[in-house]
Amino acid sequence: MEFQSSKNMYFLRLDPEEKIVQSLLEFIENHDIPSGFFMGVGAVKDATLRYFDQQTKEFVEMEFVEGMEVTALTGNISTMSGEPYIHPHIVLGRRNFSTISGHLKEGTVGPTLEVVLVSGDEAIGRRFEPTIGLNIFSFE
Repeated sequence: MEFQSSKNMYFLRLDPEEKIVQSLLEFIENHDIPSGFFMGVGAVKDATLRYFDQQTKEFVEMEFVEGMEVTALTGNISTMSGEPYIHPHIVLGRRNFSTISGHLKEGTVGPTLEVVLVSGDEAIGRRFEPTIGLNIFSFE
C-alpha cells in the first residue's frame, strides 16, 4: 500500500494480493485514526460478503472467487473495546454486468484498489446491542 495525505484526508492505493479489511485496519491503527469514513473503487480477485438476517439476527456468509470491479466501497471507522473497528460495505460488478453487494468480511485486491479515507478528530465508540444483534455506534 502507498498513500498520500492532505490535512485529514488520506488517499490510499492498495496493490495486488493485499487484503482490504486487514490493510485498512492496519492503516487506521498505524495512523491513530479515531473515527471517520472511507470510500473506494478498483477491483478484487475474490471477496467474502456477509448479509445480516434480521429474523435470526445472524450473518449469512458467501465467498465469491472471481475477478470483479469494485464499483462502490463505503464504510465508517470507529472503535470497539479500545480497538479500531470498520464497518465496510461493497458493491461488486461481475463480467456479465450484474452486481452483488453486502457487508465486506474480506477481499483480495486484483489489479488495484483506490481508497479515500477521511479522519475524524474524536473517537466514536461501538457496543453490541443484543436486542438487534449488531455492534452499533455508542455515544456515551
